[in-house]
Amino acid sequence: MTFGLPPKSSPLHGRWLTMTYIVQRKSRFYVVAYDGIDPITGREHRRWHPAGHSRTDAEAIATNLDLELAAADTSTTADPLTATPG
Repeated sequence: MTFGLPPKSSPLHGRWLTMTYIVQRKSRFYVVAYDGIDPITGREHRRWHPAGHSRTDAEAIATNLDLELAAADTSTTADPLTATPG
């Protein structure tokens, strides 16, 4: 579930293509992806993706997630309130 772009007051605003980072916990790597602001609680939401024991694998997963986020950000969706039935 994606909550949307970060607000302009957030330090993450304008950094949409670098919304993932890698964390090492003991011998495991995780890719953490920023998911936006939860509209109900107002808190930032992140998803943790296990990436195994290799930093190279984690970097590949992070790159793929960044590309997916960039593609989702540039995709256009119709507004159901203004769309006319075809």
